[in-house]
Amino acid sequence: MVAISNATSIYEQAGLSSASQADNGSAKELGQDAFLELMTTQMKNQDPFSPMDNTAFLGQMAQFGTVNGIQGLQDSFSEVSSVLQSNQTLQAASLIGRDVLVSSDRNSLQADVGMRGEIGAGSAAQNIKVNIYDAAGQLVQSVPVVNDGGGLLKYHWDGTTANGFAAPLGEYSVVAEGQQNGLTQSYPTFATARVNSVTVANNGGEIMLDLEGVGLLPLSQAKRIQ
Repeated sequence: MVAISNATSIYEQAGLSSASQADNGSAKELGQDAFLELMTTQMKNQDPFSPMDNTAFLGQMAQFGTVNGIQGLQDSFSEVSSVLQSNQTLQAASLIGRDVLVSSDRNSLQADVGMRGEIGAGSAAQNIKVNIYDAAGQLVQSVPVVNDGGGLLKYHWDGTTANGFAAPLGEYSVVAEGQQNGLTQSYPTFATARVNSVTVANNGGEIMLDLEGVGLLPLSQAKRIQ
């Protein structure tokens, strides 16, 4: 079963807090009414021979307004952050079951699908092939790749070995190579992998994808989502 793993509670994702947390927060805050009452009491009990200076009074009012404004901004940013995180979680959920293209020197042979991937060879590359190796480092098959000059070049392996047998399902190492200007060169490989699950960090960190046959990779490494 695939699922989203998220360390943040469902209440925090929805921007909610418990009643005890709300009560404790409100008890520690100095509201506008309480501040005005405090200022009025201060004026009533001031020394008539040394009354409060108007500048000091206005300074306290300005300081309270500034602090109150900053607190309001912090509350607003906190609400926005909560909404963004919830939206990020929903977007991450939509990736489950979809295919993504990621840079990887490993790929997976899957039932009814085979192995799908792409390589990054230039338009001048010739005699391109993808060599597929098993866990023991033995060459299983070499898949030729047609260079149509269209950027990333697709390859597909149906799972048949060089001896004509069906290779076992699972992970394999892939190496792409070809010739250019008379020299043999290697090329970067990309795997088309299914998203089994996603993980969203509670501190706003990057979404991690659990890819079949590849493992955990950050979403930023995905070249394309299909």
